[in-house]
Amino acid sequence: MAIWAAFGPYFQWSDAHQLFINTATTIVTFWLGFLILSAQYRGDKALSVKIDELIRSQDKADNRLIALEEKTEDEIVQASEQIKEAIEGE
Repeated sequence: MAIWAAFGPYFQWSDAHQLFINTATTIVTFWLGFLILSAQYRGDKALSVKIDELIRSQDKADNRLIALEEKTEDEIVQASEQIKEAIEGE
């Protein structure tokens, strides 16, 4: 930004000068968004693996819940309903 601003008077703050900074900031914003989403995906996947291990290690846990995030929407809804019924039955 500082270099762009320093060259502003040299290019007389032309439309091309403005277009350059607009294009550059758009590209940088896109890539930063991509990096953030990538890091978030890695974090979510790691958390899923940790939770799966906790489910697997418990004797009373329902192992059908392991890798639930990879199942169909109907299977997720069905598992949710089963858990709600089990909680209400206690």
